[in-house]
Amino acid sequence: MRKSGNRLRITTQLVRADNGQHLWSETYDRDQEDVFKIQDDIARAVVAKLRLTLLGGDAPAPDTVAVNPKAHNLYLQGRYFISSDTADDLAKAGSYFQKALDLEPAYAPAWAGLARVALREVANGYVAVAEGIARADTAARKAVALDPGFAGGYIELGLSRMMTSFDWAGAREAFDHALLLEPSNNEAQFSVAHLTMTLGNTTDSLNRFQQLLERDPLNLLQRRYVARMLYYAGRLDEAESIIRQLLEVNPSFPAAHYELGRILLARGQVPQAVSEFESETSIWRGNGLPLGYHAEGRTADAQAALQSLVENSAGSEFQVAEAYAYFGNTDAAFAWLDRAVESRDPGIQWLRGDPLLRSLTRDPRYAALLRRLNLSS
Repeated sequence: MRKSGNRLRITTQLVRADNGQHLWSETYDRDQEDVFKIQDDIARAVVAKLRLTLLGGDAPAPDTVAVNPKAHNLYLQGRYFISSDTADDLAKAGSYFQKALDLEPAYAPAWAGLARVALREVANGYVAVAEGIARADTAARKAVALDPGFAGGYIELGLSRMMTSFDWAGAREAFDHALLLEPSNNEAQFSVAHLTMTLGNTTDSLNRFQQLLERDPLNLLQRRYVARMLYYAGRLDEAESIIRQLLEVNPSFPAAHYELGRILLARGQVPQAVSEFESETSIWRGNGLPLGYHAEGRTADAQAALQSLVENSAGSEFQVAEAYAYFGNTDAAFAWLDRAVESRDPGIQWLRGDPLLRSLTRDPRYAALLRRLNLSS
């Protein structure tokens, strides 16, 4: 695709993958305002050239929704900024989605984008949990209501159900509907993998995450989650390899040094783990330092780091519980897990299989906590 001023030239080619034979090509010259019409033209041409028959008859004309091209372009810019997962870029993404909605208030993808921004801001502790999940839920419901045929709206609705009410069955229903609308949607597959992990099937979840990574190797957030799942499964060498690959691409990706620090800590490489925690530049730095300093025997530093984490615990209640469990303070760990449930800290979704909480699993309060979260023991 080439662009000159307001004109687009799109050249399409159909080539056999097995032998490289060139079957068909076509060039389309259009004004930018006709970009969605071009999509329809190309779809019809490909169907005609392949001589496909759908539903026993001719291919039906696709349903075209008139969208302001400027709004669509703003949406694409927002999608770009989401990928870095930093506070500044998520704010930029939200700004682009809102600008798209200013031009096209009924544009469902932009509403879904706002929901995704809010959820990632909550997940990283950039905004208050209650504020973020309320924004996400409102935007997700708006996206579904405006365009019931848009898979992205159901993905965000499912994620909202997971966070706001621990409605795992409702979340799976939303994800399955998204996959029915768009079977190859990576974000829907990613959400199912995350939900499967929450429900306790580590093997299935890891298989799903790894398949996603094969299809989209440059998705850094998915790569980070694969590393975490491998850490949960005790496959530390593989986990380290995955997270180091991420750091080669983006040394400042949020939580990457934190994830590597936990992997090294589990292996007993304490000084190296501390170095990684100290290299973390995001809010995740404060979650890792108490663990590293405690393992290194730096009691005063560990207590000071834990106190700092407690004082800045809004949205990180789950990580405070992890630290107390690692310090051997079981009662405090359960007290903070209760706070994590009450505040809807998204970290609670990572409860099952967490190596830092392994010392708690035989306590009757652990089974009670699972029941409170609508999870089987």
